[in-house]
Amino acid sequence: FLLMTIAVFITVFSTTFYVFLPILSQSVYSNLPASATSAQTMDTKYVGLHEVTLKVGGMTCSGCAYGIEYALRQKVGVVEATIIYPEGTGIVVYDPAKTTGREIAQTITELGYSADMLEDKIR
Repeated sequence: FLLMTIAVFITVFSTTFYVFLPILSQSVYSNLPASATSAQTMDTKYVGLHEVTLKVGGMTCSGCAYGIEYALRQKVGVVEATIIYPEGTGIVVYDPAKTTGREIAQTITELGYSADMLEDKIR
């Protein structure tokens, strides 16, 4: 009896969810101005910021990459940090008024990894 009750609940819930999801998402987006959903508007949060690409050495697993990302995100001025373990690279978006690409590389070396700047550009 319990299994049948659970099966009925799941069937009703999933049907209701799929019926109302498009309606809910349409109502949420219909209240937004057209400019708020454009890709161009989304990119404006990066205006005036810099992006540094780094070669990161000494990582032995994806946990290392996560630890570096976490440390960088705590740094004042860092907006976004992505470290890719298999490739040994990192991309960090930062506010040049608050930090520099060299300081970001220094943070990584202080964690015990090597970090060489490959490119530092305005976004």
